[in-house]
Amino acid sequence: MANNDSEIFVLVRNPDKQKADPENGVEEITRRRLLESFCDTPENIIQEGAVLVRHPYLHPKFETKLLPAQKLYDALREEAELEFCEALMELGATEIILTYSTNKTQASKMKTAAELRAGAFDAEGSHKNTEEEVIAGQKTWRMVLGKQKVDISSLDEGNFFSKLVYNKNNQTLRILFNHIKSGKEVKKFELEFKHSVSRNHKLEAKIKASYLALFSISLDFEKDYKENEVESASFVAKF
Repeated sequence: MANNDSEIFVLVRNPDKQKADPENGVEEITRRRLLESFCDTPENIIQEGAVLVRHPYLHPKFETKLLPAQKLYDALREEAELEFCEALMELGATEIILTYSTNKTQASKMKTAAELRAGAFDAEGSHKNTEEEVIAGQKTWRMVLGKQKVDISSLDEGNFFSKLVYNKNNQTLRILFNHIKSGKEVKKFELEFKHSVSRNHKLEAKIKASYLALFSISLDFEKDYKENEVESASFVAKF
């Protein structure tokens, strides 16, 4: 693709032809070419007539990955969670449980990562969230891993966090890292937080304009963003 703009939209079509619209950054490419150029794009989102967007985070790990335009914030939330799980695995987690909860009322608040700090984990995993919540819906995702041996001497804080995008400045994760690096035993780690992905109004405007021109459909990014704002998650990792 000749256009090096990080905000490129892709209209997937089956016919073996390509079209380009330099004014709004929209390109029409075949599924085959998409898979060749953006090999890290999940195949389930490559549908006939799909509008996909270049990843809004300029990072080498996302150079060959596209996201669904109409579910942008949902996709970003899932990526942030996956990255966090991978970081816990690298630190030796043998089981990870992720529970999603949607609150009925905004009066209930979850503790943020910054507020939890050292209280987020201990040898017995005794941390509890004392705030009362009314749960509208809940679903749980669980992954059980084999016992992993972590070479503490090889753990480097700079290298570990430089690979992260969403959790680069997660202070709770940094405390856990240094706890393990110092040789202290961790049996259980718990973190409860409210999702809050960064909103990109410029990117939204370009996607909405392109989608409206191509399909005469208006996208509601406000709804997608708010859904990810109110949804909270609880990570529990066993070591």
